[in-house]
Amino acid sequence: MLKECLKLVLGLILLILILPLKSYAAEVLQVRDSLVLQIGDQNRNYMVRLVCLEVDPSKELSAREFLKSKLPRGKKINFRPQGTDDGFLLARVQPLGMDKDLSKELIDAGLAKSVCD
Repeated sequence: MLKECLKLVLGLILLILILPLKSYAAEVLQVRDSLVLQIGDQNRNYMVRLVCLEVDPSKELSAREFLKSKLPRGKKINFRPQGTDDGFLLARVQPLGMDKDLSKELIDAGLAKSVCD
C-alpha cells in the first residue's frame, strides 16, 4: 500500500515537471495617447504610462499613430513595472518578438525624448 502511494506521488510529480505549463503575456487593449496604454492580463486591466519619456506636443499625434502601428489590439507584450504615479502604472513595455522596448523605439524614431538619467 505504501509503495503504491509513493509510486502515485512520484508519478504526479514527474507529470507536473514534464508537462509544459502555459504562460500568459499581457495584451494591449487600447493605445490611449502617446504615452498611455490600456493593457490586460488574464484577470486585470492596467493603465500603463511608458516610463522616462516626454513627447513634444507637436509630435503627439505622430507618436500615438506610431504606437498604434506597433501595438494593434490584442498584441502580446511583456511589461516591467517601475513604479506608480497618479493611478498609472509606470512601466517599460516590450512587444513579444521585438528586441527593444517601446520607449527606445519612440526615442529612435525622434518622437520622444528620455527624461531619466
